[in-house]
Amino acid sequence: MPQTALLVGNSDGIGLAATKRLLAKGWNVIGVSRSASPLEDPAYRHHIADVTDTDYSRLVTELARDNPFDLCLYLAGIGEPLDPSDMSREAHIIEVNLTGMVHTAAAVMPRLRSA
Repeated sequence: MPQTALLVGNSDGIGLAATKRLLAKGWNVIGVSRSASPLEDPAYRHHIADVTDTDYSRLVTELARDNPFDLCLYLAGIGEPLDPSDMSREAHIIEVNLTGMVHTAAAVMPRLRSA
């Protein structure tokens, strides 16, 4: 039976490369990102959601409940140099880079730990 992975933040960059690699190795992959995926593969399902939206936690909880994940990669993130003279974006960066990951882990970890 193929293994199943949840990848969050996988419509481009490192996330897209990781998705392609897992698919090439025979994994089933469920992706979640805020934009459409360029991938079309029978072993791939994609959901559009922003990790900062209130519905994101519900979606990831449902995905974790309905799918036996063997792997979860949180690849969503914003990388910008810190500008101490203008920290207006820092709260949003923390929401994406940290809070979104915590919501993901809260939904997925209980299921992974019981496997």
